[in-house]
Amino acid sequence: MLRVLAGKPDQRIGSLFVNPGGPGGSATGFAASMGALFSMADPAHPIARFQRDIVDRYDIMAIEPRGLAGQWLFKCRSNIARKATESFDVDPGEANLANIEFNARLESSACQNQPHAALINTDQALRDMDLARAAVGDARLNYFGVSYGTWLGAWYAATFPEHTGRMLLDSNMNWTGSFDEALLDQPEAFQRAFEETLIPFMASHPERFHLGSDPVKIIQDYRQVRPQLRSKNRFWALSADNKQLEFSARVVAGVLLVERILAAHPDIDLDATLMHVDRYFDELGETDANAGIYAKNAARWHFSDNPPRPEQPFELEEEESVYRAVVCNDTSSQNDPDFWRSQMFAGSAQYSLRGGHGLQQPCHDWALPVVEPRDFGAIAQTEGLLMLQASHDPITSSSGAMKAFDFTQNARMIQVENNLTHGLFPQLTQCVDAKVADFLLEGTFPGRMTHCETPQPGEMSVAERSAQPYADADRADLLRQRMRELSTSKGLL
Repeated sequence: MLRVLAGKPDQRIGSLFVNPGGPGGSATGFAASMGALFSMADPAHPIARFQRDIVDRYDIMAIEPRGLAGQWLFKCRSNIARKATESFDVDPGEANLANIEFNARLESSACQNQPHAALINTDQALRDMDLARAAVGDARLNYFGVSYGTWLGAWYAATFPEHTGRMLLDSNMNWTGSFDEALLDQPEAFQRAFEETLIPFMASHPERFHLGSDPVKIIQDYRQVRPQLRSKNRFWALSADNKQLEFSARVVAGVLLVERILAAHPDIDLDATLMHVDRYFDELGETDANAGIYAKNAARWHFSDNPPRPEQPFELEEEESVYRAVVCNDTSSQNDPDFWRSQMFAGSAQYSLRGGHGLQQPCHDWALPVVEPRDFGAIAQTEGLLMLQASHDPITSSSGAMKAFDFTQNARMIQVENNLTHGLFPQLTQCVDAKVADFLLEGTFPGRMTHCETPQPGEMSVAERSAQPYADADRADLLRQRMRELSTSKGLL
């Protein structure tokens, strides 16, 4: 457990428990970074001051998920080695598919066979939080959860509505559904964010990305990129952060340039491809020495071979192990391998960005009992929840968040439009941060649905035009990055 004491104890509201998601993200690491970042906020800044007010009036509390700390680290282990695989989108053949399914079975077996695996679940996590709440003497649990942390928060509210205080849920899962549904939502959510936020941004700057101003053509061109080139660059082609649109756009433009070079020269090798990239930018008259770096990186990834995994016993790190146990212990999973095969084939055919990636069976032959489902109708007994959601979040989709929102009639939502950021708060915009502060500090809810606009890259927000929001800008960037890494570390939730 970690507790960052309120800066102004005489004005203390209570404890604010935090969880960054995962499942398996370090809550104590998130709390330490959040406490340090918010404490550096300038109290005279028109927006950043809200962060300072929060840490002045709340103790920031974190309970580390079971299996991550202390004398007992939960690790999925087996004496059997994984089999070598290629991305399904690159090799959908039967042999590769059989190896993917073998590895899924191995991972599931290696996790559920560990002692105490049945105790790694959301029900145990929320009871640990409630025990800590009682230990520090708080009548109600105030909470800030991101990603899977929204699932944990909603489960807490449904289990202990009488102890639920002010609850901010940022980048929401559909907690009324299942982990299978969240997993299956992702390829479409990534594709939607790609086509409706990143590509229009690129098309609005043809002078910068050299792809013309027709977003439909850019989308069509990307669908024609060969699977290996797309697959090797998929993790960089879309970042779940609006501040990284420029980076993602450069990656996509680089992939498209490499595809044109490969299509024109079928037998080309890496060195010749890199020469063609240099020639292309020379002919454009580009003076930026780094202009071709994204295309060159895309080419290097395309020509790189997946090194064979050494034949050694299988083991997952504790974060990944906790993630797998919670996913499989919390809700029932579809156990038909043919179902997951059909999902991989459908994803590969429909979605040019992520394809069938990540759709392998998550809980193969999971035999441990699933925890008792929650009655989410009990949330009606609380004062309500405040949900914060980006309209195009690719990790926790807005469609899933809206299902939870529609079910929870005493929830309110702030939706940030034309935005794909996963983990919105602090946003450093008046529309988001002031309303969050009013809620956490005063208990004041906004209306049922509030829409906030997003400044695009190159458009300076009020906060960016004013004084520096933090005392140490470089350290603040590192702390913000650490918070983001913890809320997206699993790549799923």
